[in-house]
Amino acid sequence: MSALRNTPVARWLRAMGGPHVGFGLGMLVGLILLIFLIMTTQLGSRGGGLGRNIPVLAIFAAAILVAEQLRMRLPGRVETAPLVTALGLAMAFAGERPGGPITYTAGGCILGVGLSLAIAVLPRHLRRTHADTLVNALDTVIRLTGVSLAALLWRSDWIWPDSVSMLERSRGWADVQQASAMVAIGLLVLLGEAPARAAWRSVQEGIRWVQATRDEVRATTGLSAGVAVTGTMIAICLPVLDLAAVPLMILPMVFTQNAVRRQSLIRETYRQTVTALSRMPEVVGITPRGHAQTVATLSVAVARRMGMKEREVNDLEFAALLHDIGQVTLRYPIPGGATVQAAPVDQQRIADDGAAIIRETGVLGSVADIVATQAAPYRRVVEGQERLPVSSRILKVTNAYADYYAAHSASGEAPAHCHAAALERIYLGLGYQFDPLVVTALEQTLERT
Repeated sequence: MSALRNTPVARWLRAMGGPHVGFGLGMLVGLILLIFLIMTTQLGSRGGGLGRNIPVLAIFAAAILVAEQLRMRLPGRVETAPLVTALGLAMAFAGERPGGPITYTAGGCILGVGLSLAIAVLPRHLRRTHADTLVNALDTVIRLTGVSLAALLWRSDWIWPDSVSMLERSRGWADVQQASAMVAIGLLVLLGEAPARAAWRSVQEGIRWVQATRDEVRATTGLSAGVAVTGTMIAICLPVLDLAAVPLMILPMVFTQNAVRRQSLIRETYRQTVTALSRMPEVVGITPRGHAQTVATLSVAVARRMGMKEREVNDLEFAALLHDIGQVTLRYPIPGGATVQAAPVDQQRIADDGAAIIRETGVLGSVADIVATQAAPYRRVVEGQERLPVSSRILKVTNAYADYYAAHSASGEAPAHCHAAALERIYLGLGYQFDPLVVTALEQTLERT
């Protein structure tokens, strides 16, 4: 073992993984043994010979190793690598090269992708904390499961009643039929990942699983379509371009992923700008420090419990962060910045001034609308005088809770008493000032924390 520790591979693992060198070497040795097992049992089956499959799997493995390093993160989601999924689908669908068929089985495809992924993610996992490793390992398992399903549906004969695989059936099809079938299977397995990813978000963030699944499908449908089409393009072009199809056909997806990453950076810049702007009343001493973030966190949790769409949740979060920005226009600050203690006309004036400031940004119109109606009492909805957005009703309740809680906490009361007293004050205005459904969701959210 001491000799192994001085090899270049060991030094590489030591640099990447620190104290986990022994574990890393063990994993690497295990992977090499598994690769040997695949090459001797799976890759050359179906009478095609091992030699024809080695170049194909080698180019796909090399591409997966590179693509795994080009990971991306959609806002609010786990970091992932759609390029790897596209390559895995291409490997599952690949059927022909110039001069003859590609003959590895579904099992060989699954093991090849799995081993390539394991080698690619090992250094990354060794550098992360336990929690990050768990999340990224889950993402890797979900992606591998999707590719495995595609490989089974396309390359296996035992899952079909007549024992003829889709790969064999498609040999007599037109190119359009082949491509359509590949894209359909790709989309099926990729959108099928949504429930698994939603289950993780549901556990971690307390979102209802059905709502989390809907959000996941809405957020990833476009990207999933691009991944499925890219995998299909590589497989369709292999008979013409041979192995050059892999790098050539993956390039458009690289540019697409880069564009998505830039969009995510823009959204993150918006968030940072809004967060900085929200601290203005706190910095000048108008509101307590951390008040805006507290209201935003509560508002997001309540909105998710009530099943709101993700875009609406994002707008509500920004509105909650900026709900007190109108107080900077006041000549005489409200004691403690508690707008819930102000007269209704003053509350509305603060809301209108805050909305006017937000509209000056030119890009947060929906956020300004929420802030402008945050002071309106719920009775206007009951009496049919006004249609208040659910987001405004949530913001009104969460802001009132935070204000009442802070007022009792400043008196030195225990947290449990502050919580009970804040809810009691809200119940005094139930159905008149505050939406009962929102108050119920708030109580359920606070009980979970």
